[in-house]
Amino acid sequence: MTQTQKSQAAANMTLVSADVYYELVQFYNMEARLLDGFNYPEWNKMLADDIHYYQPVRAVTYDNQMREGYNAGYGGYVFDEDKERMEIRFKKFETELGVSDNPRPLMRHMVSNITATVSEDGNEYEVVSYFMVQRFRHNRYQDFYTGQRTDKLRRASNEYGWEIYDREILLDQTQFIGGTTSFFF
Repeated sequence: MTQTQKSQAAANMTLVSADVYYELVQFYNMEARLLDGFNYPEWNKMLADDIHYYQPVRAVTYDNQMREGYNAGYGGYVFDEDKERMEIRFKKFETELGVSDNPRPLMRHMVSNITATVSEDGNEYEVVSYFMVQRFRHNRYQDFYTGQRTDKLRRASNEYGWEIYDREILLDQTQFIGGTTSFFF
């Protein structure tokens, strides 16, 4: 979706009520706690079966225009996954800790600046948030990642009341300084 299409879609959305906003903040706080604890089986319950989880490559050009995805000139995405691919990663993280994650790193996910809107028909929610992820490995290596997530959610009959069916992750960095991405945003 182009930036123009995103702007047009946002124009057809209205801010959620205070009660719904509070529910969503609690949802994201719980999600951060699950991700910090590497509790991927539980986090998986927050994800829809048709989840699209992706991070476009980003680049800043000389004319200061941010370019994303295929337009960045680097071939698309850092990752572009569906539920099946994510579940393979969950299992790998649980059974095969790599050198960079053995022992497990200390993780901290922080989410802020949450803006939540709902579509005219009330079936689709869009949540834009800023995040900071800190990873501390081997008592000496520390990585910080900051950026923006744009999520699409819908009501769900799971214990969290919501499910994410689309997550776009835009890092403020144009490259991974820490080398590996054996975690989720």
